[in-house]
Amino acid sequence: MKPLFAYFTDVHGNIDALRAVIDDAASNGAERFICGGDKIGIGPFTNEVLKLL
Repeated sequence: MKPLFAYFTDVHGNIDALRAVIDDAASNGAERFICGGDKIGIGPFTNEVLKLL
């Protein structure tokens, strides 16, 4: 079976939303994650987002 990918964008430093997206995608079978951009910049948790990614 081929791995299932999850694609997301526009995290903007929101670590709680990022964790929710990753957890939801993983619980639905995603094994790989692709971030299309806008990881940081305006949100409060820039360092945490970069560390998790």
